[in-house]
Amino acid sequence: MHQTTLNDIALKAGVSAATVSYALNGHAGVSSQTRQRIQRLAEEMHYVPHLSAQILAKRTTPIICGLVDSFTGIFNNELLDAVQDEFQATGYSLLAVNRIVPELIGSDLFRGLIVFDFNVSPEARKQIDMIGTPTIYLTHPHSSQTSSVAMDNAAAITLAYNEINQSVHRRLCILTGRSSSLNNRERLATAQRLYQRDHPGADAAAITYDGQFEFSVAEQLSSTLLKEYDAFLCFNDDMALGIYKGAFDQHLIVGQDISITGFDNSLLGRTAVPGLTTIGFDIRQWARQIVQQFQNLADAPTIPPATALIAPQLIVRGSIRYGAGGGARG
Repeated sequence: MHQTTLNDIALKAGVSAATVSYALNGHAGVSSQTRQRIQRLAEEMHYVPHLSAQILAKRTTPIICGLVDSFTGIFNNELLDAVQDEFQATGYSLLAVNRIVPELIGSDLFRGLIVFDFNVSPEARKQIDMIGTPTIYLTHPHSSQTSSVAMDNAAAITLAYNEINQSVHRRLCILTGRSSSLNNRERLATAQRLYQRDHPGADAAAITYDGQFEFSVAEQLSSTLLKEYDAFLCFNDDMALGIYKGAFDQHLIVGQDISITGFDNSLLGRTAVPGLTTIGFDIRQWARQIVQQFQNLADAPTIPPATALIAPQLIVRGSIRYGAGGGARG
């Protein structure tokens, strides 16, 4: 299939290729009427400007680097797709990579950096910050010089905790993720604070287990946990579904014999039987906020870095058995 070139548009418009280039790149010396006609033809002929030509013409790059820790997670991919769409709508392109390459990220190829890696190490953060390019993190800031657009973990866990607290099942188990995860640490601090508020003198650590954010780990733990606990506050959907599997193996029915909440609103959680009550976030809102904050940072780098928190949403399905007068929403 033939790709439209500047020469094709020039031939159709009856002007030179240089005039077409000037018109499409905003240069002076082209009348408003000619510019509009060329822009209309470019749209009708589905012209896609060559990226290297754009960079040379505008003397800046429209490419943003998206640093991810994994391309496998449903949540990661949904957010990555949304951010790509939002950047494209504003004239940028997002290129995702899953390795930190200082020579690449620090080159003139990228206009800035979006760090999708929720578990980025302190050493990696220092390496990124030394590059000096406009950067947005998707976790809470590690310094007053860091911009971020992060999920509100404290509000999210409060929603999940209060919901499962309405269950008839009172023997609560908290299933956490990796200790290296900042998101996990924020969720854990909130969950334990709420539990100790409701159970003065109790040791919240005694009901807390490390599920590593992994389905397989939670499934292995379930063989013993299901003998002691009947309510599970899980810090992601994968671990919640690991408990589902363990319950099935022990002939227990989720939503009747045990109650479970998750976190992430994953596709598997939506299609589980019964559906998993979980925490979700408006991915599109998150993506728009990321792009807006990046534009603010890129346009006015002297403005102090900002932190934006994305509000959580409680998605109620059938994985909780509610007590009398509580949570008839399930």
